[in-house]
Amino acid sequence: MAYLKIENLQLQNYTISLEVENGEAVGVFSRNADIVSDFLKVASGINPGKGCYHEEKSVYDNREYFQNRIFMDFAHNYLTTLRTSSIEEALKNKLGLSFNKEKFIKIGKELNIRGEALIGKQYKFTPAGNTFANYALLQALDKPNIVVLNPTRGLNLPEDIEMIIKGMTDTAVFNTALIGIDRMKPFKGRLSKILVFSDFGTAHVLPGEAQLIVLPHLIEQATPLFTDGEKTIALCGYEKDELKRMQKDRIGFDLISLYAVEDYL
Repeated sequence: MAYLKIENLQLQNYTISLEVENGEAVGVFSRNADIVSDFLKVASGINPGKGCYHEEKSVYDNREYFQNRIFMDFAHNYLTTLRTSSIEEALKNKLGLSFNKEKFIKIGKELNIRGEALIGKQYKFTPAGNTFANYALLQALDKPNIVVLNPTRGLNLPEDIEMIIKGMTDTAVFNTALIGIDRMKPFKGRLSKILVFSDFGTAHVLPGEAQLIVLPHLIEQATPLFTDGEKTIALCGYEKDELKRMQKDRIGFDLISLYAVEDYL
C-alpha cells in the first residue's frame, strides 16, 4: 500500500493523481510557485482537499498522519536561537515534538550555521543561514516522512545545495520525502518521480529520468508542458522513426532531460 495516495484531487484548474510509495523521494515542480505551495499544504494535511489518503483515511486533520510527518517551508524563520536547550523546550511545550540535540549540533557544525548568524538575544540569520538552520531542525525532529517547500532558498554555493538536497532525499534517513522543487538541476538523480504542473492546466507524474522535447512550435501530436511564447517543451513520446521524419520535414527539436527545463525557459 502506498504511503500517500492522491486520487483526482481538484486544485486550481488541475486534476492531480499521485502515489508516494514508502522509500521514495518525490519532487513537485511548476513555474507557478503558488500551485506547488497549495498542493504541498493539501498533501501534508494542513489544508483540506478531497482525494488525499494515508492508509485509506483522509490526510486532512489526521492525527495519526501528523505524528509521522513534518511540513517545513524553508522560506520561513522557525528558529531565533541555536541554543539547543531553548529549542528543545519550545518544541516540547508548544508542539509536543521530540528533538535530537546531538544531531542538530552535528549538522550545525558541518554547515557552520553560527557563521551565518548575527548572534544576540535573538539570532538573525542570513538567507543561507536560515535554510541551514531549517535543514538542521528538519533532521533533528527525526520524523520519518517530510514535506519541504523552498528547500534551497538563499543558497548559492553548489556544495551547500548538494549537501541539503542529498540529505533530504536520502531514503535511508527518511521513509518518504515530498519536495517542492525551487531549482531543477541539483535534484538530478535524487528523485523517484516528479509531479509536474504544466503551463496548460495539466498535471503529469514523470519518472525521475524523464526525457522532454523542445519544439519551435506546438505540433499536433505533442503533449505540451511549458512554453515561453516562442518554443514549446513537451513530453517526448516519439519513436526514432517519428523523430527522423521530423528531421526530414525540417522541424527543429532538442531532446533534453527534465532537469534542464529551466535552461530553455
